Amino acid sequence: MRSEIIDAIGDKKIITFTYSGKHRKVEPHCLGENASGNIILRGYQIDGGSISREPEGWKLFKVEGISSLEILDADFDVRKDYKRNDSAMSKIISQI
Repeated sequence: MRSEIIDAIGDKKIITFTYSGKHRKVEPHCLGENASGNIILRGYQIDGGSISREPEGWKLFKVEGISSLEILDADFDVRKDYKRNDSAMSKIISQI
């Protein structure tokens, strides 16, 4: 799954997946590791459910919690408010 996310970031492709029991549609911008050693994804959620009840916006996802990942044949543009070298990550694996 990690390599699929890296490909989606590099190709700027929208992904869909299930996370915390909710279907999500996300523009993946950065994959990295947090200080606890978890692999995490920073993405802009454009549709789907959310525990926070905020269906759209910047979100962090633990990759271990992602299931049913699909890469869509749909491109996205880098969000103007995206900040490279995400401060939530101690190590960057892939980023736009």
